[in-house]
Amino acid sequence: MYRFKGMVAPDKIRHVNGFRPITLKRYSAADKAGLMSVLDTTGWEPQYIEGQMETVGVLAEDAENSRVLVAVDGTEIVAFVAIKFERWNRLAQTHGLIVSPDWQRQGVGSRLVHNAEEFALSKSARGVFVDTPSI
Repeated sequence: MYRFKGMVAPDKIRHVNGFRPITLKRYSAADKAGLMSVLDTTGWEPQYIEGQMETVGVLAEDAENSRVLVAVDGTEIVAFVAIKFERWNRLAQTHGLIVSPDWQRQGVGSRLVHNAEEFALSKSARGVFVDTPSI
């Protein structure tokens, strides 16, 4: 997997007041409201937010082939990533990556991507890809 030079150390997240820890954990149904808050910051129309939440629910149930991770500051969810490994082509697809605007450019997204890549490596994936639909 490709690694960015100068990537933020996985245990450190840059914040305006210095470094402070962010906890990454697997998504659970109890995180739904917090994740909805992060998705609301995107400016997406409601049907796209609902679709993303449906995808997150499906992926969270497939613990063997998928990971949905949330980044938490105290009790507030500030970001998430969702990734699914497909055995038939040995590729992992990123199904969502969103960082709350207040936490962007502070290494949170890099840490989530790093953990998603580690999951893909644990499955012997030959790559990770992201589909980006055009308007």
